[in-house]
Amino acid sequence: MKGNSAVFYILAMVILQSLMSYAQESERPIARELVSITLNPGSDYTKPGRAKFVAVLSSYCTEILNALPTNTPNEDDWLAAEANTTDTQKIRRLVLSPEWSRHELKTVFEGCRESTANILRAQKSSGKDDTVARYEAAELLRVVINFNDSNNIVTYASQAGLNSTAWKLDFLGSIKRAILVAALRTLENK
Repeated sequence: MKGNSAVFYILAMVILQSLMSYAQESERPIARELVSITLNPGSDYTKPGRAKFVAVLSSYCTEILNALPTNTPNEDDWLAAEANTTDTQKIRRLVLSPEWSRHELKTVFEGCRESTANILRAQKSSGKDDTVARYEAAELLRVVINFNDSNNIVTYASQAGLNSTAWKLDFLGSIKRAILVAALRTLENK
């Protein structure tokens, strides 16, 4: 009986790992939705359309953060120690590490989540339209700046064990363009 239990346990673990691998590799619906809005030339960048776009962008960033493996406190301590040097070999080792990649991705997507939350709150506020519009545009530009290093984001994702294809990270350039259009339409008060 013990032998059957061990075989069952091993088989269950293999199936579980296969399912986890499939879940990691399969396209994320929120990524598909974001890219669909981004690539559609007829996308709505009016105030209601921007609210939907920003909500989707916020969900995208939140879901990436939830899927992203996190550093342990010891790994964060190692990052801090390694970063406090002028030794180029240590710095090279640091920036090529999965720990650094996870740290950088966390910074980028936490910034996105924070900015989109600020935008969604501002869109619901009853403040002066001009002030709210400038604030919304500034936060949209902040997201673009967070995504500015899109080539490194794809590299970081690979080093951190995040599937860049499933998350459509190769479309970050198009996503940035759509965010810039949204910022422009905000300032035009459309």
